[in-house]
Amino acid sequence: MLDFINVTKKYDDGNIAVENLNFSIADGEFVFIVGSSGAGKSTIVRLMLNIEAPSEGQIIFNGIKVNKLKKNKLAYVRREIGVVFQDFKLLKQKTVYENIAFVLEVAREKKINIKKKVNDVLDLVGLVEKGNKFPAELSGGEQQRVAIARSLVNDPILLIADEPTGNLDSYNAWDTFQLINKVNNWGTTVIVVTHDNEIVDSLQKRVIQLERGCVIRDSVGGYDKYNESQAHEEYIHPDRYPDPGDVREDMTPVTEPIKLEKKKKGKKKKIKEENLPTENSVESEVKDEKKSTKKNESGEIYDEVDDDE
Repeated sequence: MLDFINVTKKYDDGNIAVENLNFSIADGEFVFIVGSSGAGKSTIVRLMLNIEAPSEGQIIFNGIKVNKLKKNKLAYVRREIGVVFQDFKLLKQKTVYENIAFVLEVAREKKINIKKKVNDVLDLVGLVEKGNKFPAELSGGEQQRVAIARSLVNDPILLIADEPTGNLDSYNAWDTFQLINKVNNWGTTVIVVTHDNEIVDSLQKRVIQLERGCVIRDSVGGYDKYNESQAHEEYIHPDRYPDPGDVREDMTPVTEPIKLEKKKKGKKKKIKEENLPTENSVESEVKDEKKSTKKNESGEIYDEVDDDE
């Protein structure tokens, strides 16, 4: 599903945010990424979303070498990833229904399908009766549920939650994680970046722990279950990562995909190079999308496909 292979991110001022990251996340896994402030968690999220490119190394998502992908094709890969933010990022002037529908409109979904998909995810998060409400009329927990619904409406194969409970009380935090866990149980791969040690301790999922931009722990357990005296290399498993030569520059796998320990439930969606529009075929669409997102304040929507351009 997702591979970080010798990934380093160094900024122009010389600051190294993350260094020589190696980890692999399989289809259907639930993974926590934890660490103190400045450990590199936010950088990893930006790298996963290709908001930033690595200075060194490779990031492979679903068989595609995304850090080598052209920007106009990257937009279509990003639509396979749902994102939940700490501050919700809902459009204040739009209703709950409109906030979710907007994601589908930007993705050029047919109008006939939008109503059904929006109502389906509202039902999933228990907010069908709140569709005509505005964000200001909802509690913090309800706003986060809308954000989760929005992240799922495109039926992503990967859900990334970046500090999803940072603005919630303990009750709503646990409620949010129950919902995220349900999504994972249905087969969606989930990556959660969090400081919430109580939730991590309670769920006992796989934990990737960072310190000063390096992985110091990769194992199943609670937030603090690791030996600080052990070097981070001990948690790296090179046999689990595809060799960089196993993916061509045109994203076509050379060999059969590596079989990891966990498998996604149900039929796997696979992004293929031949299914991605060509540069010429998307040129006008990308231009329209830029206009649409500017007009509709898409700076508050995670699918900011043109930020890197």
